[in-house]
Amino acid sequence: MATLNLGRVRINFKGNFDDFDGQTLLFYDAVTFAGSLYVVKVSSVTVDTDPTTGNAPTSTSGQTSFLKITDGVEYKGTWQPNTNYFKNQILYHQGTTYIAIKDIPSNRNTPQNEINANTGHYQYIAAGFGNFVANYDGATALNQTDIVSFNSTLWIAVTDVLASENPENTPQKFEILAPGYNQKSSWSSGTTYYFRDVVNFHGNAFVVINDAGTTNQPINGTTGLLDPDWQILTKGFEWAGTYSETSADGYYPGDVFSFNGAVFLTTIRAAVGEDPADTPAKFTQLLGAGSYELGDLLNVDTTNTIEGSILQYDANSSTWIASEIITSETF
Repeated sequence: MATLNLGRVRINFKGNFDDFDGQTLLFYDAVTFAGSLYVVKVSSVTVDTDPTTGNAPTSTSGQTSFLKITDGVEYKGTWQPNTNYFKNQILYHQGTTYIAIKDIPSNRNTPQNEINANTGHYQYIAAGFGNFVANYDGATALNQTDIVSFNSTLWIAVTDVLASENPENTPQKFEILAPGYNQKSSWSSGTTYYFRDVVNFHGNAFVVINDAGTTNQPINGTTGLLDPDWQILTKGFEWAGTYSETSADGYYPGDVFSFNGAVFLTTIRAAVGEDPADTPAKFTQLLGAGSYELGDLLNVDTTNTIEGSILQYDANSSTWIASEIITSETF
């Protein structure tokens, strides 16, 4: 009886393509490459694993010899420079995981820089963070996605950062992850204040909201309006002593002073020479004129009493307690 030779009628799995350099694969031999399964579709093929000139299944020459039968992925570990990567290979670089969506020659940039340049080589699988640098001083270079704490705020580098750069002098290279406040002392003319710096100005606390920083005064001395580089954080007051007609810069909101025996709070910017008698709309009277002695009150705790102290009544102890004065020196 005649015999019919059907040849190979089922797949013969051989292993990983890269392990067969220089060897011959036959029709229906199957190999894995970059996580996917390929079968030889010609009578035979000699394997060449050279990443540039070889016949990998995804290459132009390889596609004439191999047929993909199952899609898959392959984890390649940490991205390495000067290395060829292939479609569906997964890489890790500086805290983030990427997948190659096409074959990538060895001269290409980091996965993040390729994405930034819209080259179409990679996609994110899981975005993450790089290294963390506490109390960053700008003395060391950073990689994209590194996280630093700088002036009480947590920042992430959105691109590679040079050793001379920081969130103050190159804010475009950073984004805020968790905002904080960088407490300064009283506002000082000629000083540059940076994003999230907090200063005391006439008893009020102001925070910088301009990413580029500012040298402007929180309250405009001419208009009395809040400067757009600042935002008021907390309202307070500052004891300014006895009212002076020749005050060097007039009075600002938050200034408290005595005038003709009474105590006034400045609520609107008052120019030099403007007083509660002439421009009453700019002031609020806190205490009327008169002569008072602590002895006129019962149960007074004088522990912290100084000139300008405000007495508050504590119902729990039935005692008048003198509060400390908040000034620019104690802010």
